[in-house]
Amino acid sequence: MNVVLDASEAQATTFLQHLYCLPITTDKTEPLIQGREAFLRGRSTGLTAYDADYINLALRQGGSSGRKIMRTNYEQNLHALE
Repeated sequence: MNVVLDASEAQATTFLQHLYCLPITTDKTEPLIQGREAFLRGRSTGLTAYDADYINLALRQGGSSGRKIMRTNYEQNLHALE
């Protein structure tokens, strides 16, 4: 269900005004590089392409969240092997 399409014009306008206030940026990494990085990380960790790309984005932005997610995934994979 697309909430914006089902909303009144006033509700949709208010929603979009709030959305435009968020500090949303785009990743400038070339798509070919993103795809290769996601493929390699996914293959080496067993993650889905979506999850691997999300972690790569976090790591490219210098956030510790990507490293934390990778550590958690690694620990989960170790437990699955036991």
